[in-house]
Amino acid sequence: DSDRSDIKDVSGSHPAVYGWDIGGIDQGWYKNIDSVPFSSMRTNILLAYSHGGVNTISWHAYNPVTGKDSWANTKEKNNTVSMILPGGTHHTQFLVQLDRVAGFLSSLKTKNGEVVPIVFRPWHEHSGNWFWWGKMHCTTDEYIALYRFTVEYLRTKHQLHNLLFAFSPDVGFTNAAEYLERYPGDDVVDIIGLDDYHSLKVNKPESLVRNLETIAGIAKEKNKISAFTETGCFNMTDEHYFTAELLPCLNYSALTRSVSWV
Repeated sequence: DSDRSDIKDVSGSHPAVYGWDIGGIDQGWYKNIDSVPFSSMRTNILLAYSHGGVNTISWHAYNPVTGKDSWANTKEKNNTVSMILPGGTHHTQFLVQLDRVAGFLSSLKTKNGEVVPIVFRPWHEHSGNWFWWGKMHCTTDEYIALYRFTVEYLRTKHQLHNLLFAFSPDVGFTNAAEYLERYPGDDVVDIIGLDDYHSLKVNKPESLVRNLETIAGIAKEKNKISAFTETGCFNMTDEHYFTAELLPCLNYSALTRSVSWV
């Protein structure tokens, strides 16, 4: 609907942050994995920017080796990452996908040619095993190489300098050292992120607070910003989820309050 959102209906203003996913752009599709046409996505990204909003984009990348979607067999290693890095058997196929991603990102310009800033969040939730770039499917060095190659290719080959890169593991860490196990480097990461659907789902707000304080502490030490990059209540079965469960965790301490967005 034109100029309408659930947030605006409730609060009187549009959201500050808008999230999009470009899974499917790498296949040359006209719509993404959620059946949203990329032309509509582009229009709404520009509209959000005109409202003063921040746009963040994730990428559920298709597997360049198998042609299947992002999800992987969690009991069997697939070795895809090693095959798409430079020198790998499917590196060329991976470059085709990156070029398509770059084509969409470079098209996000206003009528006067201003390039829209984007928080780009590739290779997310790598600490789990459900995506083909997940922890069991590649070594630490391979994951870091994949992340760094992606950033450098978009910056150098396609001259995309409007991107801020977000790093966002899922739950599974208990301290900063574990969070940073596959961290690709300060020069290629701008946003210290976290995906956590689990903690509140199993009624452990203390785990969410710990995770938020961990990323906020890392961000403060590295002079970056932190963000709660994904969370939610499945099917919204709890009408008090936002006010009674999520908000107290965000307000718990000075560190949790420093998290930039959720």
